[in-house]
Amino acid sequence: MLWLLDQTKTAMGGRMLKQWIERPLVNRSKIEQRQNIVNVLVDHFLNEIN
Repeated sequence: MLWLLDQTKTAMGGRMLKQWIERPLVNRSKIEQRQNIVNVLVDHFLNEIN
């Protein structure tokens, strides 16, 4: 599955993605924190590109 999802541009990004897949978060507050960070990135950076 990693080879399918890995569209990272750096080796460090690839290693982080692999770690997230192999050891997913199980703590609810940490999951929500990560979701909030992704939402901020999408809302403030990716929407500006379009």
